[in-house]
Amino acid sequence: MSMRSKLAVLAAIVLMGAVAKPVRAQEEVVLQQANGDSQARAINTWLDRTSQNTAHSADVDLHIQAGQALSTVAQRALLQFDFSRIPRAGIKGAKMVLLLDTAPASNRTWGVHLITSFQAVLLQSNITWANRTNQLLWSTAGGGGDFNGGTIATTATGTTSSVTLSWDIVSAVKSWQAGIPPTPNYGVIIKDETEQDGTLSGNVSGLLATNQNVTPASRPALYVDFIQEVRNPTATAGNGVVNLSWTFPAAIGTTSGTGVTGLALNPTSGVVILRFQDAPVPDAAFPTDGTALPSGSCPTIGGATVVLSSSSLTTSLTDNLCSITNGHTYFYKVFAAAKIGATTNYNYSTNGTVATGQDTGFVTEIAGTPSASSPQAPDWIAPVRAASLGAPGLDPGNLLIAVDNNPVLQGFNPSNGNDVLAPMAVGGPVSSRPPILRVGENDLSGPLIAATYILSSQSSGPGGDLQAIINVNTVGSFVDYINPLFFDASAPHFTGSIAIYAKAFSNIGNLEPSDDMIFGTNIVGDVNNNIIISEDVNTTSAGSGTGWRIFGNSTTSLGCSTIAFPAVCMMDGITSTPLVDYIHNTIWVTTHNNNSAAGTAERPDIWKMDASAFNGNVSAAINVGGDIDSSPTLSIDNTVVFVGTNAGKLFAFDAVSTDVGPPVTPHQYDSFTVSPNNGAIKGFPLVIPNGANFTVIFSMDTTVEAITFVTSTDKFSAAPISWKTSLGCNPTTPVGAQGVVDNLSNPVIFVGCSDGKIHQLRISDGVDEAQRITNPAGGGVTVGDLSLDLFVSPNKIFAGTTDGRIYAFAIPFI
Repeated sequence: MSMRSKLAVLAAIVLMGAVAKPVRAQEEVVLQQANGDSQARAINTWLDRTSQNTAHSADVDLHIQAGQALSTVAQRALLQFDFSRIPRAGIKGAKMVLLLDTAPASNRTWGVHLITSFQAVLLQSNITWANRTNQLLWSTAGGGGDFNGGTIATTATGTTSSVTLSWDIVSAVKSWQAGIPPTPNYGVIIKDETEQDGTLSGNVSGLLATNQNVTPASRPALYVDFIQEVRNPTATAGNGVVNLSWTFPAAIGTTSGTGVTGLALNPTSGVVILRFQDAPVPDAAFPTDGTALPSGSCPTIGGATVVLSSSSLTTSLTDNLCSITNGHTYFYKVFAAAKIGATTNYNYSTNGTVATGQDTGFVTEIAGTPSASSPQAPDWIAPVRAASLGAPGLDPGNLLIAVDNNPVLQGFNPSNGNDVLAPMAVGGPVSSRPPILRVGENDLSGPLIAATYILSSQSSGPGGDLQAIINVNTVGSFVDYINPLFFDASAPHFTGSIAIYAKAFSNIGNLEPSDDMIFGTNIVGDVNNNIIISEDVNTTSAGSGTGWRIFGNSTTSLGCSTIAFPAVCMMDGITSTPLVDYIHNTIWVTTHNNNSAAGTAERPDIWKMDASAFNGNVSAAINVGGDIDSSPTLSIDNTVVFVGTNAGKLFAFDAVSTDVGPPVTPHQYDSFTVSPNNGAIKGFPLVIPNGANFTVIFSMDTTVEAITFVTSTDKFSAAPISWKTSLGCNPTTPVGAQGVVDNLSNPVIFVGCSDGKIHQLRISDGVDEAQRITNPAGGGVTVGDLSLDLFVSPNKIFAGTTDGRIYAFAIPFI
């Protein structure tokens, strides 16, 4: 059994015993670096205009100052609280409380401003008036261009020291935890609201305690009141019925006393379930805080049907109510309800308000399609609120990382869809699958549970950021980041994913000192500034990290100055994920050349690099005549590398041998042009062992196709196509694995499609055996790339969709 297999089995055993005693509550937590709350990602520092390059990370006080002339003075506090303790919930109140160590000489108004512009993870030791990190400047010195200018809360300081000041920032916390889209928590600036005050004869300042204060209770605190979402939702469809179940989570804070809103912290005491036909429950449909439970026969809220309104902690529902009909898909939202004091009114686990007219939360969802012959339902649904067409990142049996266009990282238990990671900011949309390494598979130091590597792009500003995130099963702490680009160019810079060259999986020939992240940039149409980058995961926070670079530059008519070290070659954007060949210690990368060098040797499309010498040796490079946006795929025996092009051509290369040039090229076994041309080969070719041969399966614009590679001749089969299946929609990259079979033991693969379904195809002939509905046909929903988990029972397949959700289904479908 492999290392990952052993770890997956062990993790499953541990999880079976980790059952929390349910303590159901509307509750309050205090986020403060005290009483066991580490606040691992919290920041307390201040910015000083008169000393613009000085960091104040170790100070015991935050300075806030105004003066007669802003050009000479200004001091601002910067705070960030770590929200990783708080799961998905309806936020009801949030109050930030700080100790005023030294009051200003005159009463001032201090306001809170959200930091809304972002270029890299804030590291407290590097924050100054001039810099937000050790690499990047603020957009405007002092952070002025990076907070929105609007004041979200103010307080009067008074002139008495050693008192507490508080600000109501519930609007910010709601946006961080739930907005449409969620707003990343980059922290806040506290400043004097009249920094340039002509009425002053000099300067006026005050001091707030920081996390360095020796008295834990005096450190900055954020009180948050919330109602947790229900957990473990299931739907089992039958003939004219959908059976629902759910559980209530354990409390993580206090459940008694008075909350920051002045209302009692009553335990959760009920549930409201809304249902909608053939589409998810609309955001306009939610129970309003401060109102009674819905009543009457099949009442409606915002067009959705109320199928359950209970003041008791019931955990199941047989839904054959209110005209449920076979053949339709029914979507449900489940809201926990907490009674308000001794009244008959309730608050609910939604972030919706009457003012917004929509629920802005991640309310628990599930769906089912009743039928007399073939009822079906997803195992779970996770609303992530943005188009998420990249394959979810997966640590099989343990962790699923959502890929979405929110700059927020979200992690789930692949078995039941429960939160594993509270939503956290990563700086930009994550459009491609993030790789995950477990403890024992990575060489990061410390008591890690997992390391997840994220490439996040940005819509503007210099560069994108690479985030390395650890402890994703506990506190979701950042350990590192890099911004590998030191120039301003068109964004986004990253659209492919990272490949991890992990020491744990490589052979003795790997001379790299540690794990490396391999990735490429995508500056479209620029052959001079794209880079293939290798970063040592243990040194990234030192600046740009260590490792090697292959820079794109026009050098010779052959495209490369040399196929050796250091290679400098013409290179266009990279939109694919590199391939790591651990057996031969090589890296394969495909590039997108925008057809400007099609058919010439000027610009390589396929690169082969020696990964063992940690110097970026290019051992071979070749131009095959056009754009490539798909990734290379290695056969299971590590002998053949398959590459599909945007022109619908499939290539097979020897994984080891090269041909002498100039330039040196990978040894090509064979190529095959799919006819009739049906667009680009997507994602990557899927290679399935077929006796002594390989079946290569790939998706194009409207079809999924297969061809046989005959290993005895190193050629594609003489028959043009082994099979071709048209699904009547635009399919994703196929996924499959050895041992995945249907109910008759036929090997199968899976593709998502633009019809809102996941399709199960038989490998032998391409027959579309069965489908699972994410959203009914005609709803305009597209299913993204899939991830497959064979370490949960039942085995599952996961897909993100353009309706902003992750869907999980048990496999096989039949």
